[in-house]
Amino acid sequence: MLYLRGIAAKVAVAVAGAVTLGFALLTVLLHTTAEQRLYQEADQDAVRWVEAAWGAARGEMFAGRHETMRHVIVSLAGRAGVKRVQLLDHDGVVRYSSNPAEEGTKRPPTAPECRRCHAGGSRPLRAPPWSYAADGRTLGVVHPLYNTPACQQSGCHAPSAGAGVLGVVLMSLSMDQREATAADLRRQLYLFAALLTLVITTTVFVLLTKLLGKPVGELVEGTRRLAAGDLGQPIPVRSSDEIGLLARSFNENTERLARAQRQLHEMEKLASVGRLAAGVAHEINNPLTGILTYAEALREDLTPEQRADVDAIIGEALRCRDIVRRLLDFARRRPPAKRATDLNQLVKHVIQLLERQKALGHVRVVRRLAPELPTVMLDSSQFHQVLVNLVVNAAEATPAGGTITVVTAASPDGAGIHLDVSDTGSGVPPEVRSHIFDPFFTTKTMGTGLGLPVAWGIVQQHGGRLSFVTTAERGTTFTVELPLAPGEGGPPYPGAHAGTAP
Repeated sequence: MLYLRGIAAKVAVAVAGAVTLGFALLTVLLHTTAEQRLYQEADQDAVRWVEAAWGAARGEMFAGRHETMRHVIVSLAGRAGVKRVQLLDHDGVVRYSSNPAEEGTKRPPTAPECRRCHAGGSRPLRAPPWSYAADGRTLGVVHPLYNTPACQQSGCHAPSAGAGVLGVVLMSLSMDQREATAADLRRQLYLFAALLTLVITTTVFVLLTKLLGKPVGELVEGTRRLAAGDLGQPIPVRSSDEIGLLARSFNENTERLARAQRQLHEMEKLASVGRLAAGVAHEINNPLTGILTYAEALREDLTPEQRADVDAIIGEALRCRDIVRRLLDFARRRPPAKRATDLNQLVKHVIQLLERQKALGHVRVVRRLAPELPTVMLDSSQFHQVLVNLVVNAAEATPAGGTITVVTAASPDGAGIHLDVSDTGSGVPPEVRSHIFDPFFTTKTMGTGLGLPVAWGIVQQHGGRLSFVTTAERGTTFTVELPLAPGEGGPPYPGAHAGTAP
């Protein structure tokens, strides 16, 4: 019942109506043409019949054998399709007839068989044999008999008799057989039109159901799932036509919506964690300040041997203060002070700084920086932190002798630039990928779990996108995408999907 209410059924009904109307008009035209041809052939046959009848009777008339001529006329009337044969004189009196009871009767000039010759008055006109519709199922044929030399030589008629028309031969032919043929032809045409309409309608319905009804039904079902909050089931793209493009566009918009939903969820989570981190940092910062102050004062009064324990206290307190500072940086999320920046120069500066600090001593760094890279609007101080986090993470994931590759390039559409930081490590484990941007999540023994979340937040504030691709064979590549124009773009939350941040 759903298919009968669908668009395929409606289009099929419309096509069926149009085809039915077209075939009806065509059938009427063909039937009318065939019927006209049938009656034309009937007229021609009738004229041949009456000429044959006169040819058979004239010899007997010239010889004066009237009874034999009457016998010929009666025998002609007994043939299939011939209903009546009559011979009329120039006054319209029936001289011979296949029905003897009609002999001696007179046909008036207004009779159908006489009207053509006497159309201009009572004086007969010369005309060839012709046919006329005696009634609905009978065709009448008139063959005028002229006063020819043969008639004059037989001694029957003088040369000056009348106006040359001695009489007529009338023949009535039955149209029953031809009417039956026309009716049979009409039935065949109507049946053929009906069958062809049914075939075309069924074919159109099946094709529309497959090519249009099913894809549209999948789109409708997809919108229902979307309205119910299910964003994880794309619509199958079965073709490259408009329906396929519509399905592909629907899937892309659904994916964008899913990303935006994940982004919103992550932002809410980060905001909650940020508020908690800010409160904890403020509560811890004051005791840490007191511990460092008293430890420094205590250190002055101790011997060099005793200072080692106090130095350990001071070192751990400083580490805690560094963690507190990172917590505050994560929580505050100050707006970036953007200005036109050469990303290539920033990359070179960060790598040189880390190389001086011996953070990259065990790996080889390859820089593939695009020449004439467009400047981009960003906060160089904040992005310095992003680059440090990405490069240091790559170095920590790369075994000794491995390679870190840093690539910059313009996007293919020219609307932005992207930065890739790749390592040759063992990749991110599958169970970790979905949490890699979660605050405080870390697999390092000395890590805080804030490096990548802070980097993601900075990229997000710049209108960009931070994502990653990882495999056990090729390592991990983090990609930063930035728009050239301020405020363009929009970073979906890069929660991992199938091992890849979307």
